[in-house]
Amino acid sequence: MKTDYERLASAFRKEQIRREERGETPLTQVGLAKEINLTQTAVSKMMTGAMDLPMPRVLEFAEALNCPVSEISPSVANQLEAAAEGLSVASKIAYKTAKKITGKNVVDILKLILKGKKPTNVEDFEHCGADHGPNTYCLVVQGDAMSPILPPGTLVFVDTDEKPEVGKPCVILKGKKVVFATWKGDDYAGFENLEYPTPRVFALSKSDAVVGKIVEARHNF
Repeated sequence: MKTDYERLASAFRKEQIRREERGETPLTQVGLAKEINLTQTAVSKMMTGAMDLPMPRVLEFAEALNCPVSEISPSVANQLEAAAEGLSVASKIAYKTAKKITGKNVVDILKLILKGKKPTNVEDFEHCGADHGPNTYCLVVQGDAMSPILPPGTLVFVDTDEKPEVGKPCVILKGKKVVFATWKGDDYAGFENLEYPTPRVFALSKSDAVVGKIVEARHNF
């Protein structure tokens, strides 16, 4: 029986052949590594079994190599199917991972994302059941300004390619802080916690930026 790393190497060779037949730029390990923000050394080790092949990487490889997840790892495909039980058919199709941004550099990372750059120093992932684009990231709510809608510790998935909806929670970069608030429209946002100090509604300055639309919030994890 083939191992996951052997299946990965096989999927890589198949995609090389497909691209060659289409007259496209030849696929190399270096090129594949760039597509999924890894080093060529890491890709090589994962294809030979010298490095673990975790679920998030399996999903990234499957997307980059244009193959089903099951072609690389039947066990990961089974885990995803089990985890997606109870979701709608559309959600099952969209069930994928989002990079989880935590730590002291959240603001700096979000600024890079808003400039159209992908963070390369994020290694943690979370699964999102909602339909979302490729530039969706996971953040952890801190503070109680949005309680009870988004209590502290809530995981929120933010699609940075989508604009927030009026009356819905969003994520804002305000100075050197990440702020969770309800979008009011016309460059205004507000907090939901009635016990939060006033003013609970505030205007965005020219230096503030809306990160994107929250596509999923998970309270129990």
